[in-house]
Amino acid sequence: MALLQTTKILYHQDASEFLSIVSPHIQQDKASVNIVLAHAWRLSRTLSSSMQSQDDPRLEPAPRVAAENFWLTIWRSSDKERILVAILSSVCGELGRYPIFLWSKPGSVSQRAGELESVAKGIVVELASRLPPIHVFSVFGGSSLVEAFASAWSAQTGFKRAPSPYYHATLATCSRQTLVGSSQEIPQTDIIRIAEEKDVGMVAMMCGEFAKLSVHFPLSADRAALEAERLISHKQLYVYEHNKAIASICAVTRETQSVVAITKVYTSPQFRKNGYAERLVRYVTERMLANEGKNIVVLYVGLKNSARRVYERIGFSPPIESNAEVLEVGFVGTEKGHW
Repeated sequence: MALLQTTKILYHQDASEFLSIVSPHIQQDKASVNIVLAHAWRLSRTLSSSMQSQDDPRLEPAPRVAAENFWLTIWRSSDKERILVAILSSVCGELGRYPIFLWSKPGSVSQRAGELESVAKGIVVELASRLPPIHVFSVFGGSSLVEAFASAWSAQTGFKRAPSPYYHATLATCSRQTLVGSSQEIPQTDIIRIAEEKDVGMVAMMCGEFAKLSVHFPLSADRAALEAERLISHKQLYVYEHNKAIASICAVTRETQSVVAITKVYTSPQFRKNGYAERLVRYVTERMLANEGKNIVVLYVGLKNSARRVYERIGFSPPIESNAEVLEVGFVGTEKGHW
């Protein structure tokens, strides 16, 4: 006799509680699940630090916790076991809301007709009851689940999907075992370092130029400056200098205990084709793995992005445990955030 299975969706607004519940179920999926865990991990650490700051005025107070920060976990249960199927994160950053991030556990949802759509429909109904649909400007995650979600969301809310995807990419990971070193030393005229306060002006300009590449999430000069200030103050931005001029930038964000993401890799047009970005990303990746206690460094690279070959030379490749293809679908008429 087949076991009777039920699907249940749980709502979590406490980051620490959410992490404690999902942690036992994601030990083999740490690279792919990073996208939905990172904000919760940072928030739980910040709130923990804020408890100390109440007694120590030297410590910075924690930022306000946005009411719209929450996570949904989707479970399939039977008489014998409970299986984590998927996770949704709805979170805000310092520059506004992030997309809805979706993650499904590899192998938890079959491609049989109707099953994926049923899971997506359940997620959509729950999300629509928790968040004004106008705030859902895009959804990012594994291609199959995102497609099912987008169709169900449009039917549920009336917000139509954008004609073409905002982003179509592959998740790539690098570990100590796959990292490929370089036999070439950095020229004496060049230096790689963490960005400093004096760099805000140049970094802000490069953040603005990088944002233009996405088309969908441009930054004003003021907001680009704010982003640069935040990345620099959190020591999340590295720069490649050539003849004392910043040629390339690279950010390390979405940190969890053992995983960190490389984002915002950008080289100014006049410095391209010199290998600066490759040296910078290799250096930062090695630093994260060797000095910062991370086991995995992740990044997303567009399917048609020529930088894919650069990352492969460094040692990045799709993770074994998941379908690495990801998709971001936008919704017309919504209030855009930024990421």
